[in-house]
Amino acid sequence: MRFRELLVTLVATISLAGSATATTTTFFVVANGLGLDDGHACLSSAGAGLCAAEAMFTVDSTFQISGSFTFDDVANTIGIDITLATATMPGAHDGITEIVFTSVDYVVTGMSAFDPGGGSLFGLGTTTGSITGFYEQSDGISTLVGPDAIDPMSSLFSAFSCSGLGGVGLCGLTVGGSRDFNLDVGTTGSGNSFDFVHTFNFNVVIPEPTTGSLLALGLVTLALPRRRR
Repeated sequence: MRFRELLVTLVATISLAGSATATTTTFFVVANGLGLDDGHACLSSAGAGLCAAEAMFTVDSTFQISGSFTFDDVANTIGIDITLATATMPGAHDGITEIVFTSVDYVVTGMSAFDPGGGSLFGLGTTTGSITGFYEQSDGISTLVGPDAIDPMSSLFSAFSCSGLGGVGLCGLTVGGSRDFNLDVGTTGSGNSFDFVHTFNFNVVIPEPTTGSLLALGLVTLALPRRRR
């Protein structure tokens, strides 16, 4: 077998091996300042559907996140793993005027997905994931309570959507929209139970070419006929 034919055969083998196993694509969050940009917290005793209207703490700025999400185009599922380094939610309750979150991880796997093509991707319905990290409560000057650990908490992830995934994509996600992200807030005793909602909007980038793809591209280049002078 001639050298060029051998290279073409090797390229085909690499491509087939890659297509047989590489069904999951990872998209990485862009560190451009986007992330947690909306959210609120209300007393858990607030009436159904009234949490946003009766919010005592709100997100009033944008806080950077890091991490990634994956899409399995065979199983049609999404996995999300993002980290919030720090964020504050100002408000007022029982002497507390600010809630500070640090090192919070939001993780969910197996979210059913719909891929309509054209660089868009949607999560279907809600999926239970986990939240871990820390939060503390202050009067805006000094810490009054905490920091306390956010014990591994089951919460619903919803409203996931992305567009523009052919380049720099824009994605959105809501965590805790079903009032299952609960923390104690207050300086009196154990405080009062509050329901939290965190909403994220962030950019992601398309993944770098895989090693196999780069190798195959290099071999194809070698196999191309050279122009004689």
